[in-house]
Amino acid sequence: MNRQAGLTVLEVVVALAILAVSLGALTSLLIASMRRNLESGKRTEAALLLNHLGRLQVGGDPRLLAPPDRELLWDYGELPSSFPELRGGSNLSQPELYRVRVRNLGVPSAARDLGVGLNAYRIEVCWKEAGRESCIFGETIAPPPGGSGTPPPLPIIN
Repeated sequence: MNRQAGLTVLEVVVALAILAVSLGALTSLLIASMRRNLESGKRTEAALLLNHLGRLQVGGDPRLLAPPDRELLWDYGELPSSFPELRGGSNLSQPELYRVRVRNLGVPSAARDLGVGLNAYRIEVCWKEAGRESCIFGETIAPPPGGSGTPPPLPIIN
């Protein structure tokens, strides 16, 4: 019997099915990786924004010095108008995609004990991703509202 070497139709169909399943799995892994990359980029930008605003606050920028037990809020789209330097001078590509809340937590006990005029502040930066809001926050100390604009030196540290 003279049989020709080659693949049968059934073998080709099985090979194509295996290839299709493999490509489907690889595609879903690629999409999940791209989604995590995008989320990581948003979190990194939020951290950069948090750092920038915290530095301004420590420097006594009155835009960020909330009255005691009150909060300041910049909703989505409002940051560039209040902080025009975010447009050109920072590493943020789209500051309008973030919401910022600043809360004055009052005078920390250490500052009160030392007789230093400082307030504790909490800065929260939020962004939307995948239909939900994610936030990061940081706490720092800075001059009280209406202060001199320059934080006083702290004993032992300065």
